[in-house]
Amino acid sequence: MANQQIKKFRKLAKKGGAPRLSRADESEILDWLHKTAKRNLFGDGPWPADEETKRTYWFIFKRCLSISLSGYGWHLTQFAREIDLDSLAAFIGVDPESCLTAFDWDRAGEAELENLIDHLLEDPDEDRRDELTMRYLRGAYIRYCAAHGISPFQPTN
Repeated sequence: MANQQIKKFRKLAKKGGAPRLSRADESEILDWLHKTAKRNLFGDGPWPADEETKRTYWFIFKRCLSISLSGYGWHLTQFAREIDLDSLAAFIGVDPESCLTAFDWDRAGEAELENLIDHLLEDPDEDRRDELTMRYLRGAYIRYCAAHGISPFQPTN
């Protein structure tokens, strides 16, 4: 399945410069991001994400959602900033070590986040930390969807 997605997204990618995506392309990418986030947070997908999902995400990121700044990192496209790609990456679980940095917007979950951080600092068990983080992210995803006018459990295309 990921290979099919990569082939589709490869067709969307342009060489050099800022990627030019149509609304349909943006919709397809956003659909994949949400389907993957829902699968990993609420379904049968793993959180943190498995290697195949990570490869697909980073391929899409590099080819469609960012511009390389030759040795200085990446610059997100306007579309990536609009959809809050950092938060979506956290929901998918592509980088568990930095997944909580994206939640500047999540004021409704501040107490929950503070409680989570207290527990994470106390618990040396990595699996337990991942489970606690995923539980927080489930609530954060629902709040993210509400803030973006999306129904979190409505089937995506």
